[in-house]
Amino acid sequence: MIVIVGHGTSLKESGVGPRIDSYDCPIVRFNGFMHGCGIEDRGDRVDYLCTTTFQFRRFVADKVIPAREVWVYNTNNYFKFVDLYEGPLYRADLTEWLAIYVGLMTKKGSRKFCKGMAAIIIAADRLSPKSIHLFGFDNLWAGKSEDFETLGSSRFKGVYTTKHDYAAERMMVDIVSKRYAVNISHAEY
Repeated sequence: MIVIVGHGTSLKESGVGPRIDSYDCPIVRFNGFMHGCGIEDRGDRVDYLCTTTFQFRRFVADKVIPAREVWVYNTNNYFKFVDLYEGPLYRADLTEWLAIYVGLMTKKGSRKFCKGMAAIIIAADRLSPKSIHLFGFDNLWAGKSEDFETLGSSRFKGVYTTKHDYAAERMMVDIVSKRYAVNISHAEY
C-alpha cells in the first residue's frame, strides 16, 4: 500500500495527521503540503515528494527533503535547478498521460493535470503497489472543478474555479487503476 496526501479542505481540523504518519508504507506528498493546516491534520512524514520542474526550487528552499526520493516531471522543459539536486531523483515522463488527459477534458482550461494526479500515476508505475490510499483529494475524487477549495499554497487560497478538469482526472484514476492493477481509494475521516 501507498498513501498519497493531498491538500483538500477535508484535512483541516480532521486530526488524521498521526494516523497518516503511522502507516507502515510509503507516504507521498506534493504541492505545498505544509501550508493550510497543521501537522495534527496532515501529518509530516515524507517518503516521496512529487513536483514539477517549475516548482522544484520551492521544495528545496523549504527544505522539504523526502526520506526516499523526489519524483519530478517536466511541464516546461526546464531542468536547470533539478540538475543541481544531489539527492535521489526520479525524472518521470508523463507525456502519454497528458495526452490521455487532454482527450478526456470536457472544460476549457489547463492542458496539464494536477500534481496529485501525477503522484498517483508515478506511484502506480514506479512502486507497483497493490493499493493506493488517498487523503485530501476532495475535488479530484469527486470529479468537481467548480467551487474548488484548497489548503495548498496557491496564491488563490480558498474557493475559486480551478483550471484543472477534475472530472477528466477522476476518469484517469480509473484508467491508472486498471492499467497498473492497483486499487485506488479515498480515506474516510
